[in-house]
Amino acid sequence: MMNLLITFAAALLHLMHPFYVSLTELSYNEKSGAVEVSVRIFTSDFEQILKTKTTAKVDLIHGEEAANSKLIQTYIGDHLRIEINNVRQTMHYIGFEEQGESIWAYFEIRNVTTVNSVSVHNTLLYDFIKEQINLVQVRTSTNSAMQKLSYPQQSAVFKF
Repeated sequence: MMNLLITFAAALLHLMHPFYVSLTELSYNEKSGAVEVSVRIFTSDFEQILKTKTTAKVDLIHGEEAANSKLIQTYIGDHLRIEINNVRQTMHYIGFEEQGESIWAYFEIRNVTTVNSVSVHNTLLYDFIKEQINLVQVRTSTNSAMQKLSYPQQSAVFKF
C-alpha cells in the first residue's frame, strides 16, 4: 500500500507540473539506525531558485557535479529542518541524481534509536513561487503518514 502511495505521489509530481510541488520522504531504517531523507524537486524550478543564490552558471544536469552538490546541499539545508523526538537533527548530504524532469537529493540522519515524533520545517521553493506545495511523508517499520504543506504553511508534525 505504501509503495502505491509513493508511486502515486511521484506520478502526481510529474503530472502536476507546471504546478509547483516537491516531495520530501523520511524513512527510518532500524537496522542502520538512520533516517534516510529524500527530496524531489522539479529540475527547472530548482535551477531557477539556485540561480538567484549564486553568480555561477547553474546546470543541474550537465554542470559540474561538485558545484551542483554544494548548491543543492546548501539550499536544502537552509530550507529543510527536521526534529526527531523533539531534538533538532543534522542531515548529512549523500548526493543527488536526475530522474525524469526532477532532481532527487539524498541525506541521512545518523544515530537514531527510535522515532516517536517527527517535526519537519519545510520552506523549499517558497522563496521561488507562492503557489508551492511541499508534500512530506514519514515512514517507520510500523507507521506511515503524509502531510501537504501549501504556502505559507511551513511545518508538519507526525506522532507515532
